[in-house]
Amino acid sequence: MKYVLGLDQGGSKTHAAVANDRGELLGIGTSFGACHSVNGMEPAMEAVRNAVEAALAQAGITLEQIDYIAGGLTGIDWDYETALVQNAVAACLEKAPDYVHVVNDCMIALRAASSKPSGCILCVGSGMNCGVRKDAEHEYAYGYYIEDRCQGGGALGARVVQAVLDSEAGLLPPTKLTAPVLDHVGCASPDEMLYQRVNGQLPHKKVLRLPEVLEKVALEGDPVAEEVLCTFARDIARYVTAGLRRFDMQNDPVEVVFSGSVFKCRARILHDTVTEEILAVAPRAKIVESVYEPIIGAVLLALDILGCGEDPAVLENIRKTAEQHRMLRQK
Repeated sequence: MKYVLGLDQGGSKTHAAVANDRGELLGIGTSFGACHSVNGMEPAMEAVRNAVEAALAQAGITLEQIDYIAGGLTGIDWDYETALVQNAVAACLEKAPDYVHVVNDCMIALRAASSKPSGCILCVGSGMNCGVRKDAEHEYAYGYYIEDRCQGGGALGARVVQAVLDSEAGLLPPTKLTAPVLDHVGCASPDEMLYQRVNGQLPHKKVLRLPEVLEKVALEGDPVAEEVLCTFARDIARYVTAGLRRFDMQNDPVEVVFSGSVFKCRARILHDTVTEEILAVAPRAKIVESVYEPIIGAVLLALDILGCGEDPAVLENIRKTAEQHRMLRQK
């Protein structure tokens, strides 16, 4: 029997998972979050080591028994960082680099959601990333190429602020956004909010929560709120369609994963507009949502490399044991 190790490292947590080649999850470990480019490689690898030790202890096996390691780690945004992080993980876990495969963390989220080893993911939470994968040799994550105005909930909140200011200036019609937005950021008037923004005094944490205000007002049918969502949706959809064109996948029955808190928006105009933009370019695309936590995608990626990641019996064992280990996504 062969064993694989999956890694998922983000800014908030580090996960490790041990599984066998039958797809049975044997152990899960958790540690603190880190990013090598922000916190340094040593703290990032310390978190990996802690999570791996916990997963191995639960699985009842040793690191020497692991046949392959696959991981999705935040901070792999430039070409050179793939080898940099791969070598760091290999050294940390005392394995040869040839037995380690690392990708940007959005790519394991894609594998966790898709029934196929190829596809596209649009992950829009507090920030944003988009990744596309055709096969092991053809995959791409946008990383720093994503414009600031598309960077997730923070960027959407900034657009809400601008919409209120544009309405006050007469560039947009009056909007129901004005009163709740001013109340949310603690300003008495659009002038005060503008002053705070210009002087860097508008609290980022409050702007980050403005999509919640936008959602409520859009559900009331406010045209300005709806247009903010539509414009944002069209802008972020461009990354998916460009990614599919990049690898000539427009006519494939490709699965496109929507992930992240922004896609929990109850105003369907956001989800529907992104979908329409994608289908206009890739009419056979299928929009899916992930059942599993991203760490399961890392395990599946390792099993793909072993050649058993698409075996129906393996996938059924993944499903059963992921539920036992509470690795299903919370809706």
